[in-house]
Formats: sequence, C-alpha cells, structure tokens
Amino acid sequence: MTDVTKFMQEATEIDFRYLIFPHKGAKMASGIDLLTFTPEIIEPMIAAGKEDGLNAIKYGNGKVFNLMKAYMEDFDRFNVEYPSFQDYAAAHL
Repeated sequence: MTDVTKFMQEATEIDFRYLIFPHKGAKMASGIDLLTFTPEIIEPMIAAGKEDGLNAIKYGNGKVFNLMKAYMEDFDRFNVEYPSFQDYAAAHL
C-alpha cells in the first residue's frame, strides 16, 4: 500500500478510480495451493474477485483510494483499531 500511496502523490495527473482488493473473509489460496489451478481452488477466488469488482464500482470513483490514503497517512493511529486495511475499509464502506 505504501507504494500505491506514494505513486498517487507523485502522479497527480492520474485519476485513480477503482481499487480492487480481496474483501475480509474472502477465501483465498495460500501455500502450494497458489500453484494448484483446480476448480476447487480457483472458483472461490474468481467469485470473490467478481464480487469485489462490483463492489468497487458501487463504492464509487476514488472512494477506496481515498480510504487507503487516509489509512496510510495516519497508520499508527488506525492500525491500533484496524490491524489491516481490509478491516478499516470494511468499517468505512
């Protein structure tokens, strides 16, 4: 996230519209399953990605980018209550 927020500060001419990330509780592969492309592994991730994409559009242009920027600007304070950006986003969307 630090890379993204830094890039946003430097590339002010870009309109950052939609940020898509796995929602809290999304079933994601880990370990060796990252290299296992069976329907049991990838179908839940595809479904989560579709849901997250639709939600990004629903939240509106720039909303999630602005939340990420706020979270990172005051990370020490927010990180106490919200250990991850997903937690913070879930509480503010």
